[in-house]
Amino acid sequence: MWDTLLKLAVVSCMCLIATGQGSTFIYYNTPKNDNAKHANMYVALGGDYTLKCNQTECHQPKWYRTITDKQGNPVEEMIDESDAELGYLSTTASYEFMDKNKPCTYVSTLTRTGATMDDRKISCKPQNSDRPKDAVGFIMSIHVYEITGIDMQMQVGQEAVLKCDVSLQKTVTFDWYHNGAKVTLDDNYVRSDVNNSLTIKHTAHNDAGEYVCNSTLENQQLLSATVNLNASPFVGKFDGSKNLVQGDPLILHCNAWGHPPPSVTWQKRKEDEEVHEDVVIDEAYIAADKLKASIAADKAPRITLTDYSTAGPVIKNGTLRIEALDYDDRSMYTCIATDGFTSANATVLVRVKDKLAALWPFLGICVEVLILCIIIFFYEHHRAKKLAEEEPAEETGHLTNSADHKGKDDVRHRK
Repeated sequence: MWDTLLKLAVVSCMCLIATGQGSTFIYYNTPKNDNAKHANMYVALGGDYTLKCNQTECHQPKWYRTITDKQGNPVEEMIDESDAELGYLSTTASYEFMDKNKPCTYVSTLTRTGATMDDRKISCKPQNSDRPKDAVGFIMSIHVYEITGIDMQMQVGQEAVLKCDVSLQKTVTFDWYHNGAKVTLDDNYVRSDVNNSLTIKHTAHNDAGEYVCNSTLENQQLLSATVNLNASPFVGKFDGSKNLVQGDPLILHCNAWGHPPPSVTWQKRKEDEEVHEDVVIDEAYIAADKLKASIAADKAPRITLTDYSTAGPVIKNGTLRIEALDYDDRSMYTCIATDGFTSANATVLVRVKDKLAALWPFLGICVEVLILCIIIFFYEHHRAKKLAEEEPAEETGHLTNSADHKGKDDVRHRK
């Protein structure tokens, strides 16, 4: 009798895995000619799952869990109301078909909260006074796991090994993602399925950041963990000194990177001084505090700090902007990036010129030309006067010389 009933039974189950990323639903359907449906479900330690059992032929289903007795042997135990405090909650409802030729169907749901490593098997069995002991609707093998990403500190140019430790008695193949993009495996990026690792042979600055290891198990269940490849702060050098004109705005970007993203502060000092002062950052914070009042007065703050980002993470206070530069703003400006343990910095000299600085050389050239013209004028005037005074004397001398040589036709006279 039971063989016939079990062949007619239609059993289905629904598994729900709650994760930090959302929920994944997986469905199984049992063929009519199977006595029981066996399936695997993977649940994170402390996670929740839900099983749903449909039993036809008006046989009410009951839930059983497999536990280990004192001798270490597996023992099957029926789940009842007393197990609610252990995290098991079972509800059952029946649905009657209008057609008398079709039997009724029982639908039972089991919700498990806070899965532990003791979770092994959950089974759904039809209940009847004369049922055989081994009559089973379906058996769900529960695999509770822990997955942990092992962070690592990166040294640029050296090898780095990222690992995802997972407590499953099976080989898991992980795909690796860096900042949301899948890592392309090559000679520099090598994956190992033996210890679930990703090895970067020669690390570069852009290798730092957040990595995610993902693996899709059977029934499309996802294992995932985050691994951080940390890097100490680094600040790129500024492109030479800045030469600006009085009244121009100054914009300085602190090209800092690291993982976790470092925090940035700004300092300045005069060229002939050795001690840095936090004058710039103090003025910036004062300006930020008075921002609402400034807006109300239709006047923006002169010194501001804003976030800065290129292709990497956002660097807080990474951009310094000073409006309407003045002579007092001429200084050595330093941005300091720190992660709380180590720091790095870069310095740039900002020169501020008079807005009329280009006019003074032009006026100097004009004065030089004017003086030169005056000198030439007086020189020519003096020369012409001298020539005019010498002309009469030369004429007198010429006449005297002609009288003395009168009659001498072969003598030629020249002035």
